[in-house]
Amino acid sequence: MSLLDQNWGAGGAADDEAQDDTQQGRQITTSRDGTLMLIECAPQMFEPLANQMKQDSVIDDDDEDAQLTTGFQLVMRACQRFYQSKIISNDKDLSGIILYGTENSLNAFDFKHIYILHELAQPSAERIIQLENLSEQSRYKSKYDELFGSTQATGYSLNEALWTCSNLFSNSPQRLTIKRIFIFTCNDQPHASNLTLERQAKQRAKDLNDVGIELEVFPILTQTIMRFDFKKFFQDVLMLSDEDLDIRNNQEPTGRLNELLKLVYSKEHKKRAYCTVPFSLGKTADGTPLEFSVSVYNMVRPCPKPTKIKLDMKTNLETKIVTKHYLPETAEILMPSDIQYGLDVSNRRILFDTDEIKAIKKFGDPGFELLGFKSLSCLQPHHYVKPGHFIYPDEKYVEGSSCLFNGLLKKCLEKQMFILCQFSARRNTPPRLVALIPQPEELNKKVKNDRIASNGFHVHYLPYADDMRNLPKNDTSRAANDEVDLFKSVIRGLKFKYRPDRFENPALQTLWRNIEATALNKGEPDEFIDLTVPSIENQNRKIAGFVDELKQMIFPPGYVMGATKKSAAKRKLDSGTSPANSKKSKDDENVDVEAAAKSNLLTKLTIPMLKDYCREKKLKASDNIMSNSTKSTIESAPVAENGPWASFGEHPNAVTNRFYTYERVQEIVAFIQNIAPIKPEVAIICGSGLGGLAELVTNKTVIPYANIPHFPRSTVFGHRSNLVFGILNGVSVVCMQGRFHPYEGYSTAACAFPVRVMHMLGAHTLIVTCAAGGVNKNYDVGDIMLIKDHLNFPSMAGNNPLIGHNEERFGPRFPPVGHAYDRQYSSQMKQIASKHNLELREGVYCGLGGPCYETIAEINMLRSLGGDAVGMSIVHEVTLAAHCGFRILGLALITNKCLSEYDSTVEAVHEEVIRISELKANELQQLVLDFVGAIKNDQK
Repeated sequence: MSLLDQNWGAGGAADDEAQDDTQQGRQITTSRDGTLMLIECAPQMFEPLANQMKQDSVIDDDDEDAQLTTGFQLVMRACQRFYQSKIISNDKDLSGIILYGTENSLNAFDFKHIYILHELAQPSAERIIQLENLSEQSRYKSKYDELFGSTQATGYSLNEALWTCSNLFSNSPQRLTIKRIFIFTCNDQPHASNLTLERQAKQRAKDLNDVGIELEVFPILTQTIMRFDFKKFFQDVLMLSDEDLDIRNNQEPTGRLNELLKLVYSKEHKKRAYCTVPFSLGKTADGTPLEFSVSVYNMVRPCPKPTKIKLDMKTNLETKIVTKHYLPETAEILMPSDIQYGLDVSNRRILFDTDEIKAIKKFGDPGFELLGFKSLSCLQPHHYVKPGHFIYPDEKYVEGSSCLFNGLLKKCLEKQMFILCQFSARRNTPPRLVALIPQPEELNKKVKNDRIASNGFHVHYLPYADDMRNLPKNDTSRAANDEVDLFKSVIRGLKFKYRPDRFENPALQTLWRNIEATALNKGEPDEFIDLTVPSIENQNRKIAGFVDELKQMIFPPGYVMGATKKSAAKRKLDSGTSPANSKKSKDDENVDVEAAAKSNLLTKLTIPMLKDYCREKKLKASDNIMSNSTKSTIESAPVAENGPWASFGEHPNAVTNRFYTYERVQEIVAFIQNIAPIKPEVAIICGSGLGGLAELVTNKTVIPYANIPHFPRSTVFGHRSNLVFGILNGVSVVCMQGRFHPYEGYSTAACAFPVRVMHMLGAHTLIVTCAAGGVNKNYDVGDIMLIKDHLNFPSMAGNNPLIGHNEERFGPRFPPVGHAYDRQYSSQMKQIASKHNLELREGVYCGLGGPCYETIAEINMLRSLGGDAVGMSIVHEVTLAAHCGFRILGLALITNKCLSEYDSTVEAVHEEVIRISELKANELQQLVLDFVGAIKNDQK
């Protein structure tokens, strides 16, 4: 049977098609690892580290390790560094920390002496700062006592600690590819006096291994615990063979931070196969394919900087790129099924359908195919065309692969040959010519059981004939022998031992150190020594004499190194030209005045540009630049292009109402219904920080405001700018996640216009919510006020959203608003609040224009007029809703107490308003949820 008939890692055709043809992606699913640090807090962990853990290490007073005197400090700092490395290398991985043996307890099962310090989640700056405090010499003990108790417990159960770890993995919302538990302990037999607890812990460890959770132990030696014997207890926990046991017991413990981290990373970093593919050696005499399986590993890959994310300038929300294809003649949007692909060849366009494209992309089955053997001397350094791989036998799919592989490797090493192969990583990857270079196993002679290199083959990509470049042959004269000898002396002087793992990328390290300093509130980033910058002083000391000799021997007298001749163009530029004689720039000649007018950018153009435009269009130009008719034409462009809120001159509400005709609203409704055919019964407008109401909706369809034609966009932090359709407590609803305010530059009619859209969609009930300041002295922060009436100050100042032409199909010219807030709805809401034991305030809402918060005099005036709460929204929407015939319920969340005394120093802050809204959002959401259910019951 062919190997490709089996479940190969590189065999998924669907996955292959989804990947980029120009980049060799991994053949396994993108992984997310989970690592839990299980740390013992026995009294011995707070003793000074054993002397043998620091032998052979010179520790200066300024050395970081000198400050880590106890095992607990060492482990905390190692966890901190582990978090920091995760943020840089694998920010999607999850990590957590559990302490056992503490006086205090914090876990889901109320196990004693087990404290979950960090739940399983992605590392954060707050966690790193906390770990740093727990490892600093001056304050780690006080921080420990504050969190975990001043005394260490002894009656803990390792079984319960492992059970807590297992529970964290089970409750993780993310799917984890690899799960690990790292145990840091100084006790090699934690339950020596209790065989029952010992048996339970060993059984729990076996159960974890059965479900794929890996365990690893890192021993910490102190002045009272000088030896750690894995055989006593942890051999069974880790399921070590006798050979592995000897290796563990003979392993030198470490008290150095860098050495401990190296040990942790060696256990944490698993070698994952880039792909697993068959290796074909040909066919036998009877035609049976002779194949074995190999796993391919990536050895070196460039580590890039994190990609930039484009954010909205006003909201800091991440932007999304939406690509649409249009038919030029009709502007019709084309679906993927309407698009065909072609290729221009010799002035002819050749078209391909989807099946043909798939067939073109398929180059054959993945794997290695043997072509022959060549001497290693044939390989040239310049034939290395891209980062290679390393292959190793894989017994998972074909038994006996290791035997064949090792035999092939042994013969190649003996004969000093490499294998020439054709290699395809997956079906849609073009085959490449590769050389398999044998590598023998190499052990570290200084460190016992430390392997420097594994036995296997390096996959070396070779160029095709098409990739080769022929360089011009220059007949250069050969240097004299004395010159050659001088250069040899320079080379000998600059020789040094090169190890690529010692050279860190300076651009990456500088970037991450600056990000880390910002996130952790450090005064300045950690110092980084850039080893790629040569030490000029050392070089001059070694080769200065030789360089002077070379300079005198090769260069003419008076030659200045680094100086270049100026080009003729440069000299001409340096001579200078008069600005008056310079020609008009090409950019000035190509200015599109009409486009600038449509974008409302006329103020960015200069007067000469505008005069030139008037001259070309034969318009009369004066000190006012252009005639009123031209100005009117250009100024009306923003209305047609961007909506009425971009207009000026006439009353904004009149312009808005003329723009949003009944037919235009119908057009908007039709667009929305094509995406969300649901007919909502209840419309909900979510105020600042209350957008979470929409998260309760099920079967939802989300439409961003930006996608809806002629629809405004919210620019205030805390407003998400989405229309959300779905089911809430059995009732079809539409939620506005984000409203509009006059202080954003919109007219009050534009702010309230979406109410008409939701009414035309079918809604008969409108629920308005907002964050408000408490004018009534009896109101406290967090109170919920039921709105019984409002004071519409913008309307009193002549800024009513109904100003302008009235469309009778929306509502009457003079609508009554005395009973805008439905009395029956208010009564139902009071009953619902009573059922939840919530004190529901009832009062008058004052609507102001904003964006400034109110002065003390204004608050005292509002209080004297009978106002109970104040805000910058709702009144425009309620006015238009009453005009449409909505039944309205209004709720205001009191997020701050308004200033009423001149000696007060507390000011309202928008961020605090958002924070209070989010804290109290659950109560408001519950009220709305039950109220919508009550409406459903009333309809029955």
